[in-house]
Order: sequence, then C-alpha cells, then structure tokens
Amino acid sequence: MLAQNLDIAARRVCLYACAAHLKSIRRHIEAQEALVREGGAREFATMDREFHDLINAACDNELLRDYLRQLELQHQQARSLALAQDQREDAATAWAQESIAPHQRML
Repeated sequence: MLAQNLDIAARRVCLYACAAHLKSIRRHIEAQEALVREGGAREFATMDREFHDLINAACDNELLRDYLRQLELQHQQARSLALAQDQREDAATAWAQESIAPHQRML
C-alpha cells in the first residue's frame, strides 16, 4: 500500500512537470538502469533517494511535496528493514531491479 501511494503521488507530479524536469528524471532512470546492469545495486539506494528528490523538485504543490517526502521516508525505512532481514546474497540487486519498473511507469 505504501509503495502504491508513493507511485500514485509521484506519477501525479510527473503529469504536471515541465519538460526540463521530465528530461532530468528520465536521465536519472537511465543511470539507475545502467548501475543495476553493471552490478552496482548497493549504490542504488543513494540513486533512489536522488530520484525521489528530483520528483519533489518537480512538484509545485507544497502539500503534495510534503506528502511525497513522508511517503518516501516511510518507504526507505520499510525497505531498509526488509533488506536487513533478507539473507539472499542478491537481495539488493533484486530490490533495485524491482524499483526501476515503477520509476519508468511514472513517465
């Protein structure tokens, strides 16, 4: 539910974002994809935070921006707990790969 709410709110921002913001967001998604392909899933968490910062920067509605920040913080906490408990060697890679699809859908 948390991820769905974050996805819906971020897609709404993208609907009204200017072309420059959308271009920046698109380039960032491409960089995330390259990072995962190159085996940099551990660094993906930093890029994910940067991605959500870009979404927030594109938002011109203060209430929605605050809501996005709250959702992202909750999502980061849940993700950190889940990854800490996941004993799979490729847990970070799996999470990074799963995160890219919703990012792409936003555009």
